[in-house]
Amino acid sequence: EALALRIEGEQAWMRGDGAGALRCFAAALHHDREDPLLHNSLGTALWSMGEKERAARAFEHALQLAPNLPEAKENLNRCKPSA
Repeated sequence: EALALRIEGEQAWMRGDGAGALRCFAAALHHDREDPLLHNSLGTALWSMGEKERAARAFEHALQLAPNLPEAKENLNRCKPSA
């Protein structure tokens, strides 16, 4: 179920449907809370909708699950204010 929802979310994202992607990723996380890619995807969707703090938390969670996930590292760095 989680994989199907993640794929559906990725397809929504590719169509430019950020809200639809967000719904799918959030639903997928109800089935699999331990998937770092889902947390990263959720963060990306949140970021695109202006939810910067929630996005940062999603990227941090992804990195707790997979400390070397490059996408999550890059995305979290984007969340940090520039000096």
